[in-house]
Amino acid sequence: MSYNDPSRFCYIIVLPDDGDKTSEQHIIRFQTMPDKITDSKSAVFNDAQIIGRSSPLKTYQFSSARRISLNLEFFASLEAKDDEGRNGPTGVYKVKETVNLLRSLVNPNYGSKLISRPRKCILRVGDNIGMSGFCTSVTVTLRGDYPWELYPALAHYASVSLTFEETGESVYSFDDIRLGKDESSNIQRARKFGALDTLAGFQATPVPITANLSNPVFSGA
Repeated sequence: MSYNDPSRFCYIIVLPDDGDKTSEQHIIRFQTMPDKITDSKSAVFNDAQIIGRSSPLKTYQFSSARRISLNLEFFASLEAKDDEGRNGPTGVYKVKETVNLLRSLVNPNYGSKLISRPRKCILRVGDNIGMSGFCTSVTVTLRGDYPWELYPALAHYASVSLTFEETGESVYSFDDIRLGKDESSNIQRARKFGALDTLAGFQATPVPITANLSNPVFSGA
């Protein structure tokens, strides 16, 4: 991975399961900004009714979880071998593995605990978004509008819509959000888990799953 590769700053880290030391961490990188990202949050107020007043007073109750929705696309490459080699799956198999990993984000991990919540993730999209949260929705669309035949039994093109909500473990004030402290703190947390923004750090990181959104073709292994 080159120093100027945009995927150094766009990734999803799937953190190990809390309480299960045997669970693994996964990193999914995407090389450019998605075409559309929706970032939403709302405040909830109650109306305080006062006799003789023309309108009620608003009393603040709480704010909802921050919600981020985005869409990622994955293609099989013409150059990639359609097999599962020593360096991991390639071609259409890599598309399938990536889709399965993203689908798994809304499922619990039944390990050493009786009931385990789905995996916590760190989502980073450049310097615009950095958030620790849970994936609450995954929608996979397998596409057939591709101009080549690589392997007829597997889809060559997948579009995956994802929605993440913040964990609520950290709280941020008006000034924290205005100054971007929520983004910077989560980006620092991502570095702790191995998604370093330095070239040396990336050279030491295992080869990740990668999607290219501006020219969305998987590179062969």
